[in-house]
Amino acid sequence: MNASDVLGFITILRGTDKYVRDIYTMGSCYKFTVLLQYVFGRGEPYMNADGNHCACCIDGLLYDIDGLITDTTGWHKFQREDYEKAQKWSFAKNYMLMLAECPHCGEPITFPKQNYKINCYDKERI
Repeated sequence: MNASDVLGFITILRGTDKYVRDIYTMGSCYKFTVLLQYVFGRGEPYMNADGNHCACCIDGLLYDIDGLITDTTGWHKFQREDYEKAQKWSFAKNYMLMLAECPHCGEPITFPKQNYKINCYDKERI
């Protein structure tokens, strides 16, 4: 397998649904790294300099859901604390709820779950 195989897989996966990119860029980038490791039988997780995004290093090249990462400045191989942090990341559990799609551009209108408050009068039905 080579870089074109990895990029081909990423392209096919992104084509499965318009929200795939959102999922893997807003909370589930570590899970994407694990997916690439499984599919290609190798790879190591790397963390960016800001500590808020990870990618999979396969054969010396870094990949995320957007494909090949060309600017690798500041990226480092996962340390123990990176694993502990990234394993808690989750699009569904920690980050977003979708309200609707923008009628002009089609992008999802979302807000963080942490700020979500239920003010329903009938809390037994929730």
